Amino acid sequence: MFDSVRCGNKGDTVLDKYVLPDKKIHCRIIDGETVILNFKDNTFYFLNPMGSFIWNLADGKTKVNKIIGAILKEFDIDHETAKKDTSSFIERLSKKGILNLYDKPKTALKS
Repeated sequence: MFDSVRCGNKGDTVLDKYVLPDKKIHCRIIDGETVILNFKDNTFYFLNPMGSFIWNLADGKTKVNKIIGAILKEFDIDHETAKKDTSSFIERLSKKGILNLYDKPKTALKS
């Protein structure tokens, strides 16, 4: 999902969660590629097309399992692979403090 980090295969714990980028993250599209700057550790992440697709759906109002459904419509990928890769991607970014997981819908705070 993102080029600089290899995703693991852990997975199902995030499927019923809502996901939202942390407010201390800066994101831009540069030459069609999503670039994220984590101000907490000054690390850049470059997302591939599927990672960018997930990032754009991480609005705090959409459950991870709905994001997986959207991936299945957009990309040529089977359900198990989409579920595993999406869960791993979200868990990885969550552990790095880039994405936050919630049990209930959330909205981004306006800055």
